[in-house]
Formats: sequence, structure tokens, C-alpha cells
Amino acid sequence: MLHALAEQNTPEVRKQARRYAEQRIPLLRGACVPVSKQTPRDLVDDAITDIFLGDGDPWDPNQCDLLTHLRGAILKRTWLEIRHRKLVRYSPFDLAEGDVETVLARERPHASRGDISPIVFASMIELVATELRKIETRDGPAQVILECWQVGFVERREVMLLTGLDDETYKLARERILLRKKYLPPRLVAIVEDLLDRSA
Repeated sequence: MLHALAEQNTPEVRKQARRYAEQRIPLLRGACVPVSKQTPRDLVDDAITDIFLGDGDPWDPNQCDLLTHLRGAILKRTWLEIRHRKLVRYSPFDLAEGDVETVLARERPHASRGDISPIVFASMIELVATELRKIETRDGPAQVILECWQVGFVERREVMLLTGLDDETYKLARERILLRKKYLPPRLVAIVEDLLDRSA
């Protein structure tokens, strides 16, 4: 493995990995993660260091090349950081499920126009996504989309960047999520429709 690392750890591979890391910076900023001009390089260096130290997901050169592994490691590291920040950001304000139920009738008519309270909307997203994830646990693409919703990422572009799903996979998974809404209580169905409209 170290021999393969020495061969593949070229300036060009690191350059392409940095370009991939740069694509993650807007999402990190959007989640209030501190970033600098050095952050993309740091993400690449950390991913390479993890290979040396045996930390994180192991790299098998027989399964994928170094660049593919580095992209995956950068995706996972930034996803976990974004997820953590979003959870911390919302946790002091999160509404208990009962509180969400209390405000649904008051706030729901305005959700489609975008003037719902951000805190209430985040709580609604989390509630609905949690319920939808329980319906079909084996649907990987749909599950990762719903996990994005749980931590506040609803927009199509954000979800695709976070998950690495291509356009067709995202579209089909989103359609399957829409089919799941029939298993939800009626009070939550309209919220699902709003979420799908927003993430279109």
C-alpha cells in the first residue's frame, strides 16, 4: 500500500484533489465552518496523512486509485463536519416533537411562500425526514438525501454536492421519497410536498 501511495501521490493527483476540496468550501461556509485559503490543501494533506497512519477508511489500491480515495475521504470529512455544525447550530433551538405539532397549524400555510420561521422549518424538516427514513431503510440514495434534510440541507444542489449523487440517481431517489409520503400522517404530507418543491 505504501509503495502504491509513493507512486500515485504525485503533484497532479494532489492538485486534482485540491480542486475537489475547493468545491466543498461553499458548503462548509454555509454551515458556519471556519475556512481559509489553506483549507483545501489541509483537507488533502489530512487525507494523505490518514493513509500513512491507518486512520479513517483504509485505502486498498486494488479497489480504487489514490485520487478516488482522496475524494471520498474529503467528502466524508467535510460531510461529518457540516453535519456536526448543523446539529450544534440547531440543537439549542430545536423544538420538541410536541412543540412542532403545536405550531404546524399556525405556520404550515406559509411554508410554501418561504416566510416560515427558520427554526420551526428546520424542526419540521427533521421531524418529517426522520419519519420517512423509517419507512424503507434499504434505499441507500433516498436515505442519504433524507439525512441531508435532517440536518437542514434541502436544496437540490446542496444535497447532490454533499452526497455525491448524480442527477439521475438524485431524481429517482427523490421520486421514491415522494411515494413514501402516503405512509405518513396527513398532517405531515403537506410538509413533504413543500420540501420536494424547495429541493426541485
